[in-house]
Amino acid sequence: MLIRLAIDSDAVPLAQVKIQSWRKGYANIISAEHLSSLSIEVEAEKFRTRIEQGDHLLVADSNSKVVAYSLWMPYPFNEDWPHKNMLASLYVLPEYEGQGIATSLIRENAAHSLSQGFSGMMIGVFAENARAKSLYIHLGAEFFCSGTFEVGGIPYPDEIYAFNDLLALTAR
Repeated sequence: MLIRLAIDSDAVPLAQVKIQSWRKGYANIISAEHLSSLSIEVEAEKFRTRIEQGDHLLVADSNSKVVAYSLWMPYPFNEDWPHKNMLASLYVLPEYEGQGIATSLIRENAAHSLSQGFSGMMIGVFAENARAKSLYIHLGAEFFCSGTFEVGGIPYPDEIYAFNDLLALTAR
C-alpha cells in the first residue's frame, strides 16, 4: 500500500471512494435522498480544486488503484479547540475496510501535523458512527465536544475528538 499526495488524475477515483464509502457507511446516518444525489462529476471537481490549491490530500494506492483518502488542514476557526488543525476527511472503500489503511492515513497525517509545528490534531465524526469513533479512541483520541455537522442543509449530531499526543501516535 502506497500513501502519497493526490495528483490531478486522482480526482475521479477520489470521488468514487467518497461516494461509495458514504453510501455504505452513512446509509443509516445521512438522508437517503442526499446520498443518492451524490455525483461523481461534482465530487471530482471538488477534489480537482483541492489538488490545484495544494491541499494536504493523501491517497492510499493499492496496485495503482485509489482505495482511500484523507484530507488534513489547518483549522484556526475554533478558538476553544486545543489544536488548530484537523483531519477533516478520512474514507476507505468498503471492500478495503479492516486492513489498517485508515490507521496508516491517520498516522501519516499525524506526522504531517507534527512537521507543521502542531503537537496534536482534531478529528470529527458523526455521533452515530461507532466504528470510526472506536478506531480513533483505540489510537489514543479523546472526546472533546459534541455539536452538529450540516450535510445537504440538514444538521447531524457529530463529535470532535483530539489526538493530544502525536509523537506517541506516530511511534506506534
